[in-house]
Amino acid sequence: MADLEAWMRVGYPIETVLGDTERVLDAWQSGGVKGILIGPLRFDTGLPDAPSITDLRGAHLCPPSDPRRVAAFEPNPTIYRRYGVVAPSPSGHDMTARWASLGRFLDAVKRKNIAVWIIEPDDGMVAPDPSPNGDALPSDLRHRLLFE
Repeated sequence: MADLEAWMRVGYPIETVLGDTERVLDAWQSGGVKGILIGPLRFDTGLPDAPSITDLRGAHLCPPSDPRRVAAFEPNPTIYRRYGVVAPSPSGHDMTARWASLGRFLDAVKRKNIAVWIIEPDDGMVAPDPSPNGDALPSDLRHRLLFE
């Protein structure tokens, strides 16, 4: 029987690991963690760019529909147009510092040879004008938009 491997999930808000990347990853590795799942890929603009654990204690995280909850990536409108889908609107928030922090986190994960899976992109996954029953994008189109 194969041995089980420990993985960690970095969920919303992903800022929780961005302020102290090396210490967090070192601790996880020393505990036997072999991989990380990251998602949903959302930032909470109500939090500091790199919050400490103190910032997160008692924090009231914004719900999915709150405009402070923004994608952790800038959707590429060219790809959406190629498939006849309207790209999500830009958030209007300056995410430069958070994108840089997320990039440093992913670079550190790679440098430490930790496997990573990005799950739940959480943006651009529902048609901009969904049908009354809220139909999401077809799964094959969703897959092409994500991995192109």
